[in-house]
Amino acid sequence: MRFSRKAAAILLVMCAGGYLAVLTRQTGPALEQGDMKVTTWNVAAVNNNPFEYWITGNEQYNALMQNFAEEIERPTPATDWLLKDYFTEEMAAELFAAMRKARWYNVDEVERRWKADLSNRKAITEFLKDKVIGKKRLISMFDRVTNTVATSKGTVFRPTPINCYAGDLSRVNVWWPKWLEYIFDEEHSVQARDGRWPKKQIQHMLVPITRAKYPSVTAEEEQMSIPLQTLHGAIFDTVLTNALYTIDREWPQVRSEMCSKLNTGKPRRTLDILHSHYSDSEVIFLQEFSGSMVAEFEQHALSSRFKLHKPAGFDNYRNQNSVILLQTGKWADTEELTGAALQKMEGGASPGDLLVLAATHLPTNSLLLLSSFHGDTNGLLSKPVLNAVLHTRGTLRKLIFGLDANTHQSGDATHQGVQDFTDYFVDRNLNSCWGENPNPRNFTTFHARTHLQSQLNKAVTFADQAAKGDKHPKDFIIFDRQHFSLKRTTKDNTGEAVYKENTVFPTLAFPSDHGIVSAVLAPFE
Repeated sequence: MRFSRKAAAILLVMCAGGYLAVLTRQTGPALEQGDMKVTTWNVAAVNNNPFEYWITGNEQYNALMQNFAEEIERPTPATDWLLKDYFTEEMAAELFAAMRKARWYNVDEVERRWKADLSNRKAITEFLKDKVIGKKRLISMFDRVTNTVATSKGTVFRPTPINCYAGDLSRVNVWWPKWLEYIFDEEHSVQARDGRWPKKQIQHMLVPITRAKYPSVTAEEEQMSIPLQTLHGAIFDTVLTNALYTIDREWPQVRSEMCSKLNTGKPRRTLDILHSHYSDSEVIFLQEFSGSMVAEFEQHALSSRFKLHKPAGFDNYRNQNSVILLQTGKWADTEELTGAALQKMEGGASPGDLLVLAATHLPTNSLLLLSSFHGDTNGLLSKPVLNAVLHTRGTLRKLIFGLDANTHQSGDATHQGVQDFTDYFVDRNLNSCWGENPNPRNFTTFHARTHLQSQLNKAVTFADQAAKGDKHPKDFIIFDRQHFSLKRTTKDNTGEAVYKENTVFPTLAFPSDHGIVSAVLAPFE
């Protein structure tokens, strides 16, 4: 089948789920002399949990997720036991002994809470589904820090179903001692922000849960938040492991396939997509770029065509860094101005979220300001960051800005709406890859979280994906309208320069929950 070179071909195909999807093939005219192709992509740093999202195209995976969701939504006596029947007295005693050996404070009070309250709760209805526990981040904070850790000798995993741990989880007498060793005993060289690789135990990476950030936490709980979250994390892993084996004893095989496609193989697949379809870009803005992706890039064919620029505040812990790839031979005299931009803000942006570069574009001999940014969940930093970047532009630099603005279809006091964001940059004489009046339903994300993860408040059932999934127009390329005209824009959620509407992603072929956005700009003389 041939497609017109003048327009994208629209193909209607039936999806596996039974609804009609629109398949947009991103073909178009070849680049003309003077055209500048620019691309932006939130590659979504390697997702530690291979079960976190509903995916397209794997029936066995989706069946497992549906069965688990059913057990959570409508628990049965087979899984909704008392916690003390899952997390036994012996396990609790061993955990509290490890805490005391580590000289943690407030262990006695945490143990009293376990005996008086938690141990007698039902595992699903009164623990996993407890909204107060969720608001206090007593499970998810522990999981975020300990789930998967990059070390000088490779990646290490907490023994849990929700990562790529390769050990035996079928027998508690095998995995539980290893869980304790992982948290309290093993030492790993983990890269610090200053580039050194000091040895540390996982227990020393845990962070307190503060009332300032999570108001549901009491003053007493704030003081005991390290042992309290560790107890909740241990119970959580025990309940998940037992529940999964009750539902489907073949679940480790499903997880193994997910890990190979979405986790361990993700950095290479991400770079392969860029190399195959976007290597004609003169600049590529990337967000949520991880330390493992940096190492993969250095060995990849893409590195022979592009130079990778990282912010001085590149954070190996968060793995949510913004970087810029500049095509070799097209740029010179690069200078980082991120610090100057951040000085214009009153906090908010985390280290690595923003990169601002001044550079000379050799084909046009013009001074450009290039910026890449990964916004906060609700998009409220997108306008302040854009304003801060503009303050570093000076009088001669022309702006091109690739970002995950995290804008929403409609905004409110707590969510940045796409139209309000557009009005903001249009008022500053800027245009975007979606023009000056973007369609709020021109989505660049469509994902839905399963129940098999540490924040059940974000879970969506299989049937509710379309109605409750995260579908928003989040990703932008913004530029000076007096210096550039927009020739065309494309997006991609397949890794084949094709965007398939009404389809959740990531998929086994496309490893990010954000689509790729690419635009062809024509610089004015």
